[in-house]
Amino acid sequence: NAQVYPGAPEYEDGIDNDCDGVVDNNLFNNDNDGDGYSGAQGDCDDQNPLIGPDAAEVNLIADAEGNLVPEGVDNDCDGQIDEGTEPCDNALSGDSAMDFAKALELCQWVQAAEWLAGTAGQRSITSTFGSYYSPANGDKMVLLSSGLATAPLQGFTAGGNITYPGYDEVHGDNVNDPVVLRLTLKVPVNASGFSFDFSFFTVEFAYYVGSEFNDRFMVNLTSQAFNGNVSFDAENNPISVNAAFMSECSTSGDQSGWVDNVRASCGDASNLAGTGFEQDGGTGWLRTQAPAVAGEIIVIDFIIGDVTDHVLDSSVVIDNFQWIATGVTDPGTNPS
Repeated sequence: NAQVYPGAPEYEDGIDNDCDGVVDNNLFNNDNDGDGYSGAQGDCDDQNPLIGPDAAEVNLIADAEGNLVPEGVDNDCDGQIDEGTEPCDNALSGDSAMDFAKALELCQWVQAAEWLAGTAGQRSITSTFGSYYSPANGDKMVLLSSGLATAPLQGFTAGGNITYPGYDEVHGDNVNDPVVLRLTLKVPVNASGFSFDFSFFTVEFAYYVGSEFNDRFMVNLTSQAFNGNVSFDAENNPISVNAAFMSECSTSGDQSGWVDNVRASCGDASNLAGTGFEQDGGTGWLRTQAPAVAGEIIVIDFIIGDVTDHVLDSSVVIDNFQWIATGVTDPGTNPS
């Protein structure tokens, strides 16, 4: 019987079609894993509720050491493995928060997108930043700035500020010239976390290393799995001129002795060409990963602003948001 072999669909016909030793189990026309789809309706693994037509296609899984590696599963049963979500950012031209979500590759799963702070001049959907930086995925990426979101950078004073809990307790959590993008997302049933790529740039490098003038980029997560900033270095410093990731920076300019130890870890400034930060510093591409609970609603705030003053601006490019299948237990940031 050519219809009987290991892995064949099991029908209610009195025959052990799939050769597993049991007759009429795991029926092809039944939803055996309870995910809303039977094998006949396109569920390519009806024994796993995390695989089916409604699942997100995830490319990554965290291994035992916490490293992100290819997952190797056709989660959405479309016949392709680890193809991710088709980018939807090839024709974005507006300033809506939803367009910015799409520029991050969030084409689905977005319950709401809104600007909590910032002006149109401080944010941009772009395909380039300087001569080196281009999207990590798709055609566009997000650019946010405490100055004007352009390359080369232009200084800007919006004159406004907000109080954002956890941003800078020393100065009353004041954020000057703030930009805050809030995304409310529904976590797919087969995801336990997410990741995104970013690079931070600041005019405050290197003279203001260690000072109170330390513009910050923070990403605040509200989730059943974790609450708080998820983008920080190994010493829990938020992303700023004081973080350990300042690897792309000029060796000319300021020579104050208190930044020598920071300069020791710098590469060169060639990747900063055309950004407006050529004589300053940046982190290069970094990747943050953070946990979430499958099926829950989470809120992510992307925040950048000036600290203490309204001058010497900072910018960040963000791209390549991806869901992670399993293995994410704690937030962390490393070079991507």
